Amino acid sequence: MLLAADGTANAAIGRQVGVSTPTVLAWRNRYDAGGIDALVDLPRSGRPPVIDEAAIITHTLNPPPDDVAVTHWSARLLADHLTKAGCRSAS
Repeated sequence: MLLAADGTANAAIGRQVGVSTPTVLAWRNRYDAGGIDALVDLPRSGRPPVIDEAAIITHTLNPPPDDVAVTHWSARLLADHLTKAGCRSAS
């Protein structure tokens, strides 16, 4: 939006930021229709994410339970623990 406000052509904006001219036009149209609030991501179709990010952060920041018998998480141990705790993978 700043480049457009400076008078930069849509094609030049696209080249500079690495998107197509139609993408630049789509974002400019969204901005024209709703201002800065219209630039947030729209809801996406399909299955929603199943990973509870707050749970992952909580488990990551806490030490492993005594039954795991390690003092720090490895990626594999944490993944296994999260699965057992009900945090499923997005795949």
